[in-house]
This record gives sequence, structure tokens and C-alpha cells, in this order.
Amino acid sequence: QGWIDGPLAANAGQGAEWTILALAQLQGNTLPACGLTAYRTALEAFLSQEAAYGASTRQKYALCMLAAGGDATVADTAQTTLGQQGIMSWIYGLHLLNNGCIGPMTPAEAAAQLVNLRLPDGGWALMGQHADVDVTAMALQALAPHREDPAVAAAIAEALTLLQSRQQPDGGFVSMGQPNPESAAQVMIALCSLGIDPLVDERFVKDGATMLDSITAYELPEGGYAHAMGGGYSAAATVQVLDAEASVHELARMLGGEEDYQLQHAKELKSR
Repeated sequence: QGWIDGPLAANAGQGAEWTILALAQLQGNTLPACGLTAYRTALEAFLSQEAAYGASTRQKYALCMLAAGGDATVADTAQTTLGQQGIMSWIYGLHLLNNGCIGPMTPAEAAAQLVNLRLPDGGWALMGQHADVDVTAMALQALAPHREDPAVAAAIAEALTLLQSRQQPDGGFVSMGQPNPESAAQVMIALCSLGIDPLVDERFVKDGATMLDSITAYELPEGGYAHAMGGGYSAAATVQVLDAEASVHELARMLGGEEDYQLQHAKELKSR
């Protein structure tokens, strides 16, 4: 609680957003309930300043505000930002619609638009004609609540095949030509969002190595993570790994309880 009320609140709007999202998700069996009021107040104060933010940045703040229990300052975000700044504004915008915000179209219509933005290889990217692992994984996260729709399900299946083909022998992934833990973390989040266990699903275990194994290789002695093998601490890498761990814990709850899940994987990893 001291971390939230102190350093995270002081950094509201300047990099603490994904940490708050992870902490909000982890509350319950994993973490005791924490108050997010101080952070929400700090973020509201930050957003009240007269500053111009791009569409996807505004959406990120709105998602964080929702996670912190607020909604008054984000009511019109989806309405005014959906699809206004490339692929990420479709992805974040669909997340807002999925979480009850009102936009210029329904969540199902926005999901269809995102599906239509696929590249020829079946994934998504910020630019170019070849899919990027991170952006593809993030698109799947937004589409996950719509996977019962046949067209969305077909797109998800094709994107999963693409990600499976991109996975490296160590269980990790490469983005922009660079092996890194963030890409594996985003794929883990995507799989958990789809109800797929990233630690045991045979499609994503390479020679006994999972994407969690690849992430662990970037862990530093003090507990943080590096972006590149042998590099120093990276806040971006560390928070994305935290988000991935939060997704695994959420999947455990979906599957019937964290204790049973952890026991299952203790046996699984020991046998491996």
C-alpha cells in the first residue's frame, strides 16, 4: 500500500500505469486488497493539466483509471479515440469497449474492424506487411472476449499458428529482430486471455522449454528483468513480466484455484 500511495502515485501518468493494472488484477488470493484511491486521485490531477495526448495514450490512461476504480474522466475516451491513431488505438479502444465504455460502435463491430486489419500472414503490426509478435499478442488480448464469434475465432486460430511458428527453441520470441522477455510476456497474456495455459499447452512448449523459461533467463539478482540478455535493469521489461504473471494467476482462478494450479505446475516442472 505504501508503494501505491507513494512512488506509484507520484509517478501517475508517467509510467506507473501497467504496474497499477497488474496490482489491480492480482488483488484477491495473490495479494491482499489494496486501496487505489491515492493513485486514482494523482492520475486525475495529472490528466486535468492542459496537455495534448495521442489517442492510444489517452486510452491507456482510461484503462488505468478504470482499473483504479474511476470512470468520470474516461467516459468519452472510447467515443473520441477509437481507431484514431493506428492499430494500437483499435486495440486499446476495444479494451475500453469490452470494459463497458461507450464508443461510436459496439464492441462486436470494433472487434470485426480489428480482425479486418490483419496482415497477409495472419497477424498485426504497427507498420509494414509482416506481423510483429507483440502487436499480434496484444490484438489477441483485445479480441479474446469475442472468440465465440466465428470470424473472430478463425482470426485467433490463424494468429496462434503464426505465434507458434515464431516461438524460438528456448521458448521465447523475437520482436524487431531482438530476443526479449517482453514479447514472451505479451504472448503469455494473450494465451491466458484465451483460456490457454502457456506452461503446458503443447503448441507452445519447445523441447521442454516454455515462454516462462525464456523470461527467467532475463531475470536479474535483485528481482527485476533486463530487456536484452546480459543487460541491465529495464522498467518496461519488468512491468510486462509482472503483467504476464498477473495473467497466469488470473488463469489459475479461472481453472479452479491457485493452490491446485501451483501444485500441478510444481509436479509438471519437476517431471520436466
